[in-house]
Amino acid sequence: MTESEQLRQARAAALELLERDAELSELREAAWGLGTGLVETADDEDLWARLGEAGEQVLTLTDDQRLKLRGALSIDWAALLDEVGYQPPPPPEAYATELVEAIQTALESLEPADVQGARDKLRALGHTLADLSGHEDVSPSRLRRWLRRGVRVAGKVLVVVGVAAAGVALAHALPALAPLSPFLVEVGIEVLKDGATRVLEWTLDRVLPADGDEPGADEASDREAVDLIHGIRGGELGKLLNSWDLAAAGEIPTLPPIDETRQFVEHAMRALYGAWDAAIGAPWYGGDLAAHLDMLSTDLLRLRHELTEHEPRAPTVAETLRRVRDVLAGVKALLGRAIEPHR
Repeated sequence: MTESEQLRQARAAALELLERDAELSELREAAWGLGTGLVETADDEDLWARLGEAGEQVLTLTDDQRLKLRGALSIDWAALLDEVGYQPPPPPEAYATELVEAIQTALESLEPADVQGARDKLRALGHTLADLSGHEDVSPSRLRRWLRRGVRVAGKVLVVVGVAAAGVALAHALPALAPLSPFLVEVGIEVLKDGATRVLEWTLDRVLPADGDEPGADEASDREAVDLIHGIRGGELGKLLNSWDLAAAGEIPTLPPIDETRQFVEHAMRALYGAWDAAIGAPWYGGDLAAHLDMLSTDLLRLRHELTEHEPRAPTVAETLRRVRDVLAGVKALLGRAIEPHR
């Protein structure tokens, strides 16, 4: 069994325990397995050397190469994450959204990802989990808080490891780069490595407390999930739905502003996936709430496809927007009811 397979199994085991009222002995075992998996990854010299070299190569790009890559890297990131072995939850689209942002940062920044910083933080998180598993007086709630952080990070670690190891396979998984020179295909892979490292770094910054293990450490993740979902503006959604309903009924001569609808969908997807990632492992996550998040994701992806693959069909857009409105209302209600008892 490879190190990444061990880490994948440790993450899955921790997720399973977080979703039920697990015994302290089970939580200890999960913390040890997840912690040691993260430390072993942080200690993988070859992995971090390859990631560091990626950042250096991105810095040598000319403005023309950066421009070409920015256009060429518009590919199916969710499929690519499947290619490198990512396993939900949340769905691969959640990390794909963040990865696109990180790649754009890599192409626009004159600074590479902080590879050593990410490595040091990853090692520290792994040691904390492993150490807590052996503390005689550790409480189940404290272990669960740290397991939740470890689970969020482990998903990104597996993506980083997969991207760094894929090499030739990734070149075949980047069809948009096929018309370009072999050099740009290679550089595209290096940009992807740099972007994946940034995603891991950002996640570590979000989940690690600034000063030790404060009692309410998970409250920040809880607030993040709630704020992101409530940031999906119901008023704007209602106006868009009304416009597409009129178009579907033939009461206006032209389609509503397609770009405005696309912008809403992209914002809603970013908010949904950010909230979903923050919710993973929380004591209030699961059941109907998880099902509603999945339904909302499915409908937003359908909307994106309808708005980008061909001229939108007004009845289809109106019907899907209506489902988004209803499911979003359900998510907000379920989130409020689920999270309140744990505050």
